[in-house]
Amino acid sequence: MNSLEQVLNWEYSHQLVENAKCLTGPGRELGHWAIDQLKVFMGERWFDDIGGKGHILLSLQWWNINDSPGVYGNLFVLAAQLLLLRNFQDFNKLKYQMRKNHDNSEWLHSLLQLEIAGNALRYDWKCRFEPDLRDGKSTDLFIFNDERNCFFEIVTMRSSNEFQETNKNFKIVNNSLQSICMTNGVSISGEMDRMLSEKDIDTLIYEFEKAAIEVATTNADVIIEERGSYKIKITSQPNGDSFSGPPTSTDILGRIGARIKDKAKQTGSEKNVWIYFGDYSGLWEFTLWGQLSLTDKLRFIGIQIRGILHDYPNISGLIISNGWSLGAWASEDTVEERDDDSNIISLAIRRISQNIRSKETIIIGRDGTVSDDLMFLAQWFYEETSWLDWAFQKIGFNYRTNELFNI
Repeated sequence: MNSLEQVLNWEYSHQLVENAKCLTGPGRELGHWAIDQLKVFMGERWFDDIGGKGHILLSLQWWNINDSPGVYGNLFVLAAQLLLLRNFQDFNKLKYQMRKNHDNSEWLHSLLQLEIAGNALRYDWKCRFEPDLRDGKSTDLFIFNDERNCFFEIVTMRSSNEFQETNKNFKIVNNSLQSICMTNGVSISGEMDRMLSEKDIDTLIYEFEKAAIEVATTNADVIIEERGSYKIKITSQPNGDSFSGPPTSTDILGRIGARIKDKAKQTGSEKNVWIYFGDYSGLWEFTLWGQLSLTDKLRFIGIQIRGILHDYPNISGLIISNGWSLGAWASEDTVEERDDDSNIISLAIRRISQNIRSKETIIIGRDGTVSDDLMFLAQWFYEETSWLDWAFQKIGFNYRTNELFNI
């Protein structure tokens, strides 16, 4: 057995729990319980299945080779979610994806689904994972109780490396189209909304070249369009060639707006849809906006997002969060934005867990509306740091979170 095989197994994870200095006696007891829950959910041979790849559970925020209260806090929450939510309708859909799909972006998506569903359960809501909609499409979550219901679409804002690929993809398309423009003496304007596959690029270039020849021959403008992918106008008049690519990490609001547009289209057959953005792109860490106070963050982004939401009546609001990150750089805080009648229309919440993890969540409702949904969502995130204590009691453990760690 080589050194990698010696550590990539459930037995070694249990050994790490036993030797963990950050855990108390009760903490080690629940550490072993959490590892066993993951083993049941993921399967005995999960470590063999991933083949040593860089799975998110083997990152320093999740793998207990990092002897840290923050890591064990993440594991306790995940184990409790998997146990408490297993009887929800269509949970096996999520289980299958998490066991078989080792893509980290998909896993982050699933973790956000579990987070929303876990909060819903705490307040006696029921949940369906990835149900079909009336038009045959599907959504990520449907939560409901005896009085109301709403849909959730989950979006993971991913790392800048992936958006570099978007730029690379656009340059390939743009260079090809500009070459055709020069050959035929025509100009181009429009936008590309998403990355295109090689097949899509070949199709676009073929259609564009035919349209460019037609415009050069007739002097009549032509528009070629693929909904959700691109819309391009070709003209014989010089117009500066204003052709833009998909929004990238340098255009955060553009990226958010593009995803809202996508999700509004996907869920167009339904009403009362909320979109939850989990940011893993560095928005909080690497932008000037991320350095603003909680008040200024909300003031800046609230106005912009409500302007975007105005065009999509089936979208009730947006939640954006940086997730639990190691480090507590500021105190807990809540900032509310109110309309002229003093009704809350958006708010920002910062919470600290175990004195070492922090999370900021911004909730923005539609312009000019006061939603009961916004208020119950605010309660979810406002009381989020006590979710694990509630979950332990629900499961039958008599421990509180602050008894588990040597801090």
